[in-house]
Amino acid sequence: MSTPNLRAHDGFEWLYVLPGRMRLVLGDQGLVLGVGEAAEFDTQVPHWFGSRPPRC
Repeated sequence: MSTPNLRAHDGFEWLYVLPGRMRLVLGDQGLVLGVGEAAEFDTQVPHWFGSRPPRC
């Protein structure tokens, strides 16, 4: 997997995964969220999120 370009800005982020899985990089932590999982964080912490391909 490639290294994402982390961004930081004022505010708070809230996300909820509907179908599939999502990759979330928050500071030095990498997480994979699945269906029904949520995350909330201060966007001043460098972050990136996007889709994650299904397991082979």
